[in-house]
Amino acid sequence: MDHKSGHWRLMKIEGVPLSSKTVENWDQIRGFQARPDDLLICTYPKAGTSWIQEIVDMIHHEGDPQKCDQLPLYQRSPFIELFLPKPILSGVEEAKAMPSPRILKTHLPVQLLPSSFWEQNCKEMDPDPMLEGMDVNFIKRLEPVELEGVPLLSDTVKNWAEIKRFQARPDDLLLCTYPKAGTTWIQEIVDMIQQGGDAQKCARAPLYQRSPYLEMFPPKPLPSARNIKDSAVSFFHFHRMNMGLPEPGKWDDFLKNFIAGKVTYGSWFDHVRGWWEAKNHHPILYLFYEDIKEDSAQEIQKVAQFLGIELPESVLKQIVQQTTFESMKENPMTNYSTIPSSVLDQSTVGDWKEHFTVAQSEWIDDICARELKGTSLSFRTQI
Repeated sequence: MDHKSGHWRLMKIEGVPLSSKTVENWDQIRGFQARPDDLLICTYPKAGTSWIQEIVDMIHHEGDPQKCDQLPLYQRSPFIELFLPKPILSGVEEAKAMPSPRILKTHLPVQLLPSSFWEQNCKEMDPDPMLEGMDVNFIKRLEPVELEGVPLLSDTVKNWAEIKRFQARPDDLLLCTYPKAGTTWIQEIVDMIQQGGDAQKCARAPLYQRSPYLEMFPPKPLPSARNIKDSAVSFFHFHRMNMGLPEPGKWDDFLKNFIAGKVTYGSWFDHVRGWWEAKNHHPILYLFYEDIKEDSAQEIQKVAQFLGIELPESVLKQIVQQTTFESMKENPMTNYSTIPSSVLDQSTVGDWKEHFTVAQSEWIDDICARELKGTSLSFRTQI
């Protein structure tokens, strides 16, 4: 802590600035044990994190606000790298004490995520030419568990009731093989046939998304990103009111530090690019703050489908209503009134215009064009 200002200071892990309390407890974070049914909400700060936390919890509880309001939001989905002064429990301690399935939150960039999130439910594989690009560094062997005399992955057995309830459709095509019998090869052949041999159509998504492995249960990362201009403004105001972050200084100085990655959690560019690239190798749903603002019902439905949950229209409407900013602001279980700071972001898409000069806006546009070149990432700064 900086005793002169009362604010926590920053320290670096692998070049990424983090709270000194997080760095001091890094071994606990690195050793964090993910579970196969975890849902991890992973965002750069001020990208709608609390909003998505509440949306996901409402989906899990079928839109029932009474079930969601039994605990404050920060206890329902612990912030895994948060370490506050004792006797307050750390995010790691809260997560360990939670029953499954857990909803967890992190602002960590993809390269700092505890490896157990990638290791869960992966079996040892030979590098197959058809799987070129798969991140095999995270693939580990899990101890099998028998089900009716058949050894299966332990997490498959834990979720067996869900597999038994799986509803096939009349036009399904099921590829069923013994392991290492050319499954990946056949998946690609079948998809190529269905797409008329069009390689571009087949490249629309990774193979594991085009033909899901129905008995696989990995933890699910759920990243969300927000345009850089609104992110910078919101993070600036958050620094001003949060004693857990360094003093931001004047807006001009903060903006320069933000662009240079000299703020908590480092570079916005590295963060959004890293999670965007990870979705090509892992089952990840990547959300955009602006899309949720524009059509929350559509994005909520998208999250529910990712979680394998069907939402009746009445439940969807209830969730939309309960997760508006106005509803969350009035709700003591979501507005963080139980702790001495406000986390909810009142800004709308395009509020950056109240802070940026024309020169600053053009400067950011030029940097974004350069830093995001070669990716398919695209952000909207107004809707």
